[in-house]
Amino acid sequence: MERFLGNRKDKDEEGSVIILVAVLMVVFLGMAALVVDLGADYVYKAKMQTACDTASRAAASALPDTTKATELAKYYMKENGFTDTRNVQVEFKDSNSKVQVYLKEERKTTFARALGIKSNKISTVAVATKGGTSNPRGFKYAIFSGDKDATLKLGGVYKVDGAVHANGKIWSDPGNGYAFSFEASKGFDKLNSSTTKVGVKNGDNVNLLDVTTDDAKKHINSNARYEEMPTYLGENIEKLIVKPSVPENFDLTIAEVNKKGSEGYKSIKYIGNETWWEGTWSFGNDLLIDNSSRSGDYNLGGRKLIINGDLYINGDANKNTTLSFSSGGIEINGNVYCTGKLKLAGTKVHIKGNVYCVGDLYLESGDVKFDSTYIYANSFTASNGFVLSGALVTEKDINITGAMAQINSSSDSTMTMYSKYGNINGGQASSEYHGLVFAPNGDISWCGNSIKIYGSIIGKTISGIPADVIIHPLDRDLEYDTNNPNGSATGSGIMLVK
Repeated sequence: MERFLGNRKDKDEEGSVIILVAVLMVVFLGMAALVVDLGADYVYKAKMQTACDTASRAAASALPDTTKATELAKYYMKENGFTDTRNVQVEFKDSNSKVQVYLKEERKTTFARALGIKSNKISTVAVATKGGTSNPRGFKYAIFSGDKDATLKLGGVYKVDGAVHANGKIWSDPGNGYAFSFEASKGFDKLNSSTTKVGVKNGDNVNLLDVTTDDAKKHINSNARYEEMPTYLGENIEKLIVKPSVPENFDLTIAEVNKKGSEGYKSIKYIGNETWWEGTWSFGNDLLIDNSSRSGDYNLGGRKLIINGDLYINGDANKNTTLSFSSGGIEINGNVYCTGKLKLAGTKVHIKGNVYCVGDLYLESGDVKFDSTYIYANSFTASNGFVLSGALVTEKDINITGAMAQINSSSDSTMTMYSKYGNINGGQASSEYHGLVFAPNGDISWCGNSIKIYGSIIGKTISGIPADVIIHPLDRDLEYDTNNPNGSATGSGIMLVK
C-alpha cells in the first residue's frame, strides 16, 4: 500500500513539474521576446530616428522650395539605409518654414511569434526649421584661439565686429585694428594703445575707443575664463556627411558601350585596362571607373566628360586617379565617390552633387566649381582657384596655395572649412566669405588681403589672419545646426524642433 501511494505521489509530482515547465517556457519565451525582439527594434528605431533627423535637416536647408526639400529628404533617407522611400512621408508646416520627415515600418518578430505577435510597427518623426530664431547665428566669438599655451597674434589691418578670445595670450600690434572686445585667459603680450581700439556699435556705425580709457577697459579682460573648444560644431557639420556605397552590379562595360551604345542602360563600368576613346564622352547614367587592379597611378583624359548621374571611382588609397579633360572639361550632374586618391585637372570641372573621397583630393584645374552640400576628403589641396557652396570637411590638412577660394555668387550661399585633425592653410585676396573656418585640433594660417568675412575663425591655434580683414557676424543660415547642446554659444541656421 505504501509503495502504491509512493508511486502515485511520484506521478503527481511529475505532472506538476510538466505544468511548471510549460508555464516557465511561456515566461522564458516572453522574456526572450522582450530581450531579443524589442531590443532589436530599439536599436533599429534609433537608426530610423537618426535618418529622419539627418533628412529633415537637409530638407530644411532648401526651404521654402518644397520640391527640392522633398528630394533632399528622400535622398538622405536612402543614403542612411532606407531605400524604400514609399515608407517616408515628407510634410511641410507653418507656411513651409518647417519640414517634417516621418518614417513607419513593420518588422517581423522572432521569439514573440510563439506568443502570437508576428510583427511590430515602428515609427519615428523629425521636424526641422530654417532660421526663425531670435538667437544670433554662428559662434559667439569672431576669432577664437583654443590653446592655453599659444599666443594669438593680430597684426595688419583688422576690423572685427565681434569678440576676440584666446585661452592663451593676445598680441595686438596692427597698422590699425579694432574688435568689440578682447578676452585673454593668460593676459596680453602686447596691446598697442596707439593702433588697437575697442569698437562700440552705434546704430549702423562703430565708435572707436582708445584702449586706455575706462569705457574701453570694460571690454578688455586679461584674466578671462578658459573656454572649451566648440567641438559640437564639428559634430553637427559631420551629420551632413553620408558615406555612399558602390553599387554591386553595373549594366555595361565601356567595351560594350563602344559596340552598342549606352542608351537605355542605367549604369556603366569602365575597367582601367579597357580602351578609352580620347574624345567626348557623355553618359546619361552612373559611371564606375575601376582601376583597383592597376599597379600605379591612373590618368584618364579626353576632350570632354559629361555624366548625368553619379561617378564612382574604385581606386587605391595610395594611388592617384587623375581626371583631365582638355577642352570641354568635366561636368558631373550627380555625386562623386572615390575610394582612393583623386586629382581633378584639365580646363574646367563642374560638380553639381556631393563629393566623398576616402583618400586625398587635389584640385589642379584652373576653373573648378562645386554646387554641393558637402565635400569630404582625407585631405584637400588646391593649387588653383575654386568656387564652393557648402561644407569642405577633411580628416587632415586643407591647403589652398596659389589659389583663391570663392563662395558661390548665390545670395544664400555659404562656405564652411572644417579640418577635424589637421591645419587650414590658405591665401586669397579680394574675396567675400560667409561661413565658418574651423580647425579644433590644428592651426589656421589664413593669409591674404582685402578679405571680408561674415562668420568666425576658430582654431586650436591661429598663426595668421588676413593682413586686411573685416569680420562681421554670420548673416546667412548654414546647412547644419550651430546650437550648443549645453546652451551657451548659441546661434542657429538649421534647427531640429522635434
